[in-house]
Amino acid sequence: MEEHPEIWKDGEQWFEKLDLWVTAHAIPEHATAASCLGGWQRAPETEFDLHSPAYQDMVFFHPFVRRAFFDTGYVSRDHDALVHRYVIRPEAGGRLWYEAEDLSGANASVEITDLILLLFANGVGILTLGVEARNISYSHALWINEMMRKIYPSSDRQIEVARIPSRLALVHELDGRRETFAEETWKDSRIVGICPRLSSVLLSLLHFANYSREEFEPVLDERMIVNSFVSLDRTQLPAGYETAEEYDVAFSRFLYVDRDGGGFRYEPHFIRERMKKQVYRRWQHEGTLYGATGYSNVTSVLASPEMPEGDTPVYRMFKTKNYLIAVIALFYRSSLLDFAKESALVSRQLFPVFLGQVVRHRHIQFATRLMADFHYFNNYWFFDELTTKDEEMEHFQLFCDAYRIGPMKENIEDQIDKLAGYIDRLYTLRNSDAVNRLALIDVILGIGALVTGYYGMNIPLLGDVLKSDTLSLTSLVVTSLMTIASVAFIVYIVAFNWVDYRASILPHRYRKSLGSNSLRQPGGTESEREKQLGA
Repeated sequence: MEEHPEIWKDGEQWFEKLDLWVTAHAIPEHATAASCLGGWQRAPETEFDLHSPAYQDMVFFHPFVRRAFFDTGYVSRDHDALVHRYVIRPEAGGRLWYEAEDLSGANASVEITDLILLLFANGVGILTLGVEARNISYSHALWINEMMRKIYPSSDRQIEVARIPSRLALVHELDGRRETFAEETWKDSRIVGICPRLSSVLLSLLHFANYSREEFEPVLDERMIVNSFVSLDRTQLPAGYETAEEYDVAFSRFLYVDRDGGGFRYEPHFIRERMKKQVYRRWQHEGTLYGATGYSNVTSVLASPEMPEGDTPVYRMFKTKNYLIAVIALFYRSSLLDFAKESALVSRQLFPVFLGQVVRHRHIQFATRLMADFHYFNNYWFFDELTTKDEEMEHFQLFCDAYRIGPMKENIEDQIDKLAGYIDRLYTLRNSDAVNRLALIDVILGIGALVTGYYGMNIPLLGDVLKSDTLSLTSLVVTSLMTIASVAFIVYIVAFNWVDYRASILPHRYRKSLGSNSLRQPGGTESEREKQLGA
């Protein structure tokens, strides 16, 4: 918002002007591909009749899920959805291709069928690059599944040994002519800030944000999460293949994103135990398997070549409700990773406070804002149950287990609660200091009032009292003894509890802190730490 005042003005919510930023704004070095492809266009759901895709998708989910995760756009009066959906559609008659090749000579060209961008109100975005290839070999499909998901190399050796494509390209075809819009050869890969430089293909699609200025950052690693649909030709397979171990081997190669080879890629007993948790086998007797890991989701079917693939129920579910379930699970994972980052940054900002410096109101705001954001996410976005249907819930649980969403959420919630509790304790200590100061001032003023009142009232009459009767003299003596005893008692309390009052009397800049050798940081001997704790 600060970098783009031409779009966002003071006082405006960033989500209100999101369409203008995504559809009208372009970074000059990435504007070519955007202009050739037509740019991102807002694509909310506008038709909800029985035959519409939106109706068929939304009916699978609870109403509160529909409200949060469907972009119903401008047609719903009760529109609370905090997600915007954008698409890129090539001009009529045009086709998009995603190409890759490596140094060993292997290559592939797959047609891009979907370019979808989902932007959520908490700052999480999910880019979907949908590709399709038909009538290809099993080993070639595995190569596509592994190689074309790379978004940056983790080392130069990966390119040399053909573990990552040496070239990726986005190609547009119209009337028999092919034009390359974006190409990546990894010649100048480097770290940008603290993030690696992404593939030019992706940067050309995210043309509205400047990656070099850290206007967005990749959440995961150097690989896209692969959501794969695999249809194997049943006529080329032996009878009983759907329940044979060979099918498990073939499926495991897709599930764990490996190349073709004989047997399991890893130790067989290890893989079998992992697949017990990561593979859904309700429909295995018909040749359908589902699987999910932290970096891949796979649907595999056995079908005949003459069967129209788009008409099969499994394929329709793969592209609709199963895709949406995968998106929601990935959104949860990305949001929780973002909360982990925010918790770390807040802790870093509060670290001087932890070392003994004064707690100010803005420090409390750091923790309470983080708590409020997590509370809102936990209550508005996060749902344990997306639908009442058992199979869909079992698919969702498969994704949640693969992404470790439950343990991550519990861990971050515990961290945020502890952070907030610690800040509350520090703030309580600050208030205690204020109360101690007030009490000490009251003591001092009380002593002054007692002494001045006593002498101011009695010294002028002292001579007359000494000449009076014994009772008056006795009262004067008793009052004097009580005054002396009160002053002595106050001096005794302050002297023997000086540590409690010293922090209240001394200004904050003169207070002794733990210094660099604190218990949080390495260094310092045991005796030094004991002295620091004593101080």
